[in-house]
Amino acid sequence: MTEEFLPIVKSPSWKHELRKGKGFSISEIKAAGINITVAAKLGIPVDKRRKTIHEKNVETLKKYYQQFKDEIEKPLLPKVDKKVIEELTKVPGVNIHIARILAKKASILSIEDLVNSNVDELSRRTGYSKSRIRRWIAAAENMIR
Repeated sequence: MTEEFLPIVKSPSWKHELRKGKGFSISEIKAAGINITVAAKLGIPVDKRRKTIHEKNVETLKKYYQQFKDEIEKPLLPKVDKKVIEELTKVPGVNIHIARILAKKASILSIEDLVNSNVDELSRRTGYSKSRIRRWIAAAENMIR
C-alpha cells in the first residue's frame, strides 16, 4: 500500500489533528459503493474499530476502485439450462463440467450444435484439444444416426 492510499483520520488527542490512519472504516467502504469482500480482494486496509465517514476517504476509495472496476466486474458467463447439460452429457466423453464449458464458452446448446460446429473454432473458445473435440463430434454423429 502506498501512503497516499491510507485513510485520513482525526487524532484521538484533544487537538483532533488529521493524520494517516491504519485502515478505512466499513462505513466508508460501503459509502464508496464497494462490497467488503471485494475490498478484501483488492487489499484495501480495513479498520473495524473506526465508525466515522470522512468524505476525502470515500473519494480516495472511489478513485482506487475505478482503476480495478473493469477487472473485478467481468461479465459472468450466462447460466446454462439443466436440460442442455443433460443432453450434452449423453455424448461419450463429455461430463457435466465439459458440457458447461461447451455451453457457456462456445454456445453449444444441443448435440446437433456439437455436430455442426467447427473444430478449430471450438478448440479456440474452450481450450480443449482438436483431437478430443473430433472424438466428441464423431460420438455425437453416431448418436444422431
